[in-house]
Amino acid sequence: MFRCLESETTTATLVRLIEESAAPLAEIENVAGQFAQDSTGFSTVTYDRWFDQKHGKLMAQHERVKLHVMIGTATNVVTGVKVSSEGDCPV
Repeated sequence: MFRCLESETTTATLVRLIEESAAPLAEIENVAGQFAQDSTGFSTVTYDRWFDQKHGKLMAQHERVKLHVMIGTATNVVTGVKVSSEGDCPV
């Protein structure tokens, strides 16, 4: 199951399903004309490890990714998504 979810073709299919599920509400959202963007970070199961010279000890933390979403303000429907390791500003 995880290999299927990691596939690029699965990602494209899931994004397309989100966009198509929001399509019936496009007319309502086009009248309101406002969308809101938000993002949230979540950790993965992999660790980044390094030796911290400043504190003299081995450090570890989870690798993090961000989920960016675009939401219509009239219907609260998710109209678009993107998962990345980028911060909020470039997206």
